[in-house]
Amino acid sequence: VIFGDYDADGITSTALMIHVLKGLGARAAPFLPHRIEDWYGLAPDTFQRCYEAHKPELMITVDCGTGSVEAVEAAKAKGLDVIVTDHHEPAGPRAPALALINPLLGNVEGTRELAGVGVAFKLCHAILKQGRDAGRARARSVDLRKFLDLVGIGTIADVVPLVNENRILARHGLNRINETESVGLKSLIEVAGTDIGHPLRQLPHRSRDASRDQKYQHQHRGHNGGHAPQERAHQAVGPPHQLRLLERDAQPPVR
Repeated sequence: VIFGDYDADGITSTALMIHVLKGLGARAAPFLPHRIEDWYGLAPDTFQRCYEAHKPELMITVDCGTGSVEAVEAAKAKGLDVIVTDHHEPAGPRAPALALINPLLGNVEGTRELAGVGVAFKLCHAILKQGRDAGRARARSVDLRKFLDLVGIGTIADVVPLVNENRILARHGLNRINETESVGLKSLIEVAGTDIGHPLRQLPHRSRDASRDQKYQHQHRGHNGGHAPQERAHQAVGPPHQLRLLERDAQPPVR
């Protein structure tokens, strides 16, 4: 089961993992916490509801879980393996997961600003690369570039700085949106009053005011799963001319 979050970053991360794992032949199901009843993150009560609904053998979190010690311990007590993928600032004890993937726990250049969907993208890329190196046909049949529209949406919507790899993922994500075959995204584009094929390379400028900063900090504050403040993630990203995702400095992230 893929345990996600209810915001754009969490939903796109969940969708990305489901697409890739199913493409590899896995039996995978999504689980999203309820915005009102569960609030944010991998909390013990929310995990119990997820477990009762799916009875999984493996749980992969996206966009949450770094500090979810109690919930991960409960999962391990039931015999589950847990892989945590997250991008929030660690605060307090870390979840005793089988693997904990969070760029803020390391020092890999260009990755510390990744959104949750960017971290999930990295995991998918690693899984596919390992599968291809092992000669697995299914791994060769999955084209990760098809899902860059999801990566672009999650990256931009989570208001992470559009620098380093985020800039590359956002640019190619916007291009993929223009070519999307997703019925859901086509419907959203129609509701937004635009057409597929129109250039979507310039992001709208949003004013930086105190109320918006407070809202972002509230969303990234510790809730149930250790959702700690991440000051770097709400840096000003600049006016529109600075947000043009230029072809000369962004190469395709996957070949």
